[in-house]
Amino acid sequence: MKSHKSESIQVRWLIGEIGDLDKMIAMHRSADGDFMAEQYEARRLKYFKELISLLANSAYNVSGRETFPLIEGLLKENYPKRRHRSAVAGGHKSFEQVLHFYETRKAKSNVTSTDRSGVVAEPDAIYRKK
Repeated sequence: MKSHKSESIQVRWLIGEIGDLDKMIAMHRSADGDFMAEQYEARRLKYFKELISLLANSAYNVSGRETFPLIEGLLKENYPKRRHRSAVAGGHKSFEQVLHFYETRKAKSNVTSTDRSGVVAEPDAIYRKK
């Protein structure tokens, strides 16, 4: 089982890569480099699928109610039925929501772990060999 920390790092990395690819796609679309733009779009789709898979299989996704609305928002924003080429270069509100989701979960898990550390440990004298 993956740790929550590695999952949030992966999500942050994937979103960063998708953002970088969006810039490259916009640059090559404006320069009439459709071949290169299509290559970047293929890589973007690969990273996007990884992001969706990570969210669907998330350790935080207990009942599906936690991450499925985020997945729906990502799909609607990034792959709407009618796609405008300029929409790719715009801001991504759904990516911000995903990052916020992981940040709030990370903060909650930090609070829980500090609460556990406040438990009084049993004395070591009981377990020492005589």
